[in-house]
Amino acid sequence: MTRLYWIIGGICMSVGLVGGIVFWKVQKDMNQADPAYIVQFIKENIGDEDLSVAIQYNQQPWIEVNTKKPLPLASTMKIIVAIAYAQQAADGRIDPQQQVSLKDLETFYLPKTDGGAHEAWLEQLNLNGRNGIPLSEVAKGMIAYSSNANTEYLMHVL
Repeated sequence: MTRLYWIIGGICMSVGLVGGIVFWKVQKDMNQADPAYIVQFIKENIGDEDLSVAIQYNQQPWIEVNTKKPLPLASTMKIIVAIAYAQQAADGRIDPQQQVSLKDLETFYLPKTDGGAHEAWLEQLNLNGRNGIPLSEVAKGMIAYSSNANTEYLMHVL
């Protein structure tokens, strides 16, 4: 049971670190001197049904895009998947050392859907010609890099 607490604690710390980095990056981008940055972002992404934006000034709506459309909570779901992974690993229902084929994992990857997170995760793996990785690395990539492909793969496995 203590092992499970350590795993969950490690996952929570990783999520907090990733969340902090994402928050810092968003704050950095939003604090740019040029306010046209936000307008340009909206113009470039207005057709994206996964974008929801509402801007008000003095309680008057200026921009509303997809404000009534329900959207998933994005990366917060990864915490639930990480907890399920930790529980199943601790119970012995899955083997964290089970080898995952990178080819199988790539079937869950949709380019340009995670801000380069999946590519960054793959780059740091130092595969040296290997075609597979342990399942634990997939879980780490989901939390540390916010890889959507890793999340989808783990949901499939779990």
